[in-house]
Amino acid sequence: MEPYITGLGMLLSIVLALYSRLHFRGNIYLALFFFLFNLEEFAINALHIEHNPVIAAVMLYHFAPVFFLIGPAFYLYFRSIVTNSARLYKKDLWHLLPVVVIFIVLWKYYFLSFDHKISLAIEIRKGIQAYLFGFHSIIPQAYINLLRAISILAYIGYAAWIFYANLPQIR
Repeated sequence: MEPYITGLGMLLSIVLALYSRLHFRGNIYLALFFFLFNLEEFAINALHIEHNPVIAAVMLYHFAPVFFLIGPAFYLYFRSIVTNSARLYKKDLWHLLPVVVIFIVLWKYYFLSFDHKISLAIEIRKGIQAYLFGFHSIIPQAYINLLRAISILAYIGYAAWIFYANLPQIR
C-alpha cells in the first residue's frame, strides 16, 4: 500500500510544481521537498518492504546523493515564505556540495554490474548490517545516513533562526 501512497505523493508534487509557478514561485521548493521525501520513502519501501530485488537494486544507491537536497528544499521554501522572495542567489549553490561529495563517494556503485546490484539488494533484505556496511565505499552508508540526518536538522535550525530574525517583519 505504501508504494502507491508515495507514488501519489510524487505525482502531487509534480502537479504542485507545474501549477504553482504562476502564483508563487516558492512553491516549487515545496514541490521539490515533497517529491524528494516521497522518492526517499519509495526507496526505503522498495528495499525493505517490497519483494522485488530489481526495483530495490535501482533505488538502492542511485538516488542517495539527491536525498541530500531534502534539507535545502525545505530551507529554500521556508526562506521564500518568510522573506517573500523565491529568488536563488549564488551562495545557494553551496547547498549542492553534499550532493556532489556523496555522488563521488558512491561513484563505484554506478559502474557495478546490474547482477551485482541485485545480489547486493538481496543481501540487504536479509539484514540491515549489509545495508549499512555492505557496499565498500570511502564513507559507509551508516555515516551517509547520519550526515543526511544531521544536515536536515541543521537546515531546520537555520530555518528557525531565519524565522526568529524576521519575526518583527512577520508580525
